[in-house]
Amino acid sequence: MVFLALAFAGSVPAAETNSLGVRGEYHCGPCDRLTVTVFEVEELSGPVAIDGDGLIRLPLIGAVLAGGLTTGQIEARLVELYGANLLQDPQISVAVEEFGSQPVSVLGAVNEPGVLQLQGTRRLLDVIAMAGGLSEQAGERILIRRPGPDDSAPPIEIAVPVKQMLESGTDSQYNPWIRPHDTIHAETAGLVYVLGSVNRPGAFPIKDQEQLTALQAMSLAEGSKETASLQRAQIIRGEGSDKTEITVSIKDVIKGKVPDPILLPNDILYIPDSRIKSATSRGAEAIVQIAVGLVVWRR
Repeated sequence: MVFLALAFAGSVPAAETNSLGVRGEYHCGPCDRLTVTVFEVEELSGPVAIDGDGLIRLPLIGAVLAGGLTTGQIEARLVELYGANLLQDPQISVAVEEFGSQPVSVLGAVNEPGVLQLQGTRRLLDVIAMAGGLSEQAGERILIRRPGPDDSAPPIEIAVPVKQMLESGTDSQYNPWIRPHDTIHAETAGLVYVLGSVNRPGAFPIKDQEQLTALQAMSLAEGSKETASLQRAQIIRGEGSDKTEITVSIKDVIKGKVPDPILLPNDILYIPDSRIKSATSRGAEAIVQIAVGLVVWRR
């Protein structure tokens, strides 16, 4: 896989931006559907699709190259062909009925993931907006995966830091141009889980490279219940045989007697109930399963 510097990652030839906010004129391509209207000749008018070779097939004139051309260029070509021997001074208009030649996949932490049509050359922020914007679970980076220049070339991957993209303006190098067939993946933020005797147990993202402490995580979980045993809280860290259980007294943290521990991505902060005996190793496994269930539910 090849990595590109952002300054050059999305460059396109200089062009004016049209009223749709799209760089330059739209060039039609395979899978686009057009509507051809020949004034006062209904038999020659109607919808037509551009095939994989970039051709459209029309009555009387057969196959005509449309791929890579603007609608204005297609109109001029049809006027030339129909006006040669078939029609006197033909008046022809061509419009894009359905876009299909510039797909881009937007995945991950966006509100409406899926395959979108660029309808021209757009920047990353535009495409993220088309996908409903970043979700609350968005992490620190957006990865753009781009096919290589030919089938034998490795794909290119461009990493865009979310914070700089949002703060640097629309023309920034952190807001690169997107190309057809790009795959955009908004990474999910690292999660910490707060479970047990709290008012709103759940999974909470760590955003913008910030550190999240145990007290801050409890605040996100809207605090502990009256029956919580704050002196017997546990941080469950790691997976499988590497899993460790760290006992921490939240009560002592609140009093300033011990430091407020910093949580790592995928940590589980468990606040036991004072009416229940402290968790055994088997209980910790059950807590991990609850956290896994939260991940499945969030998806």
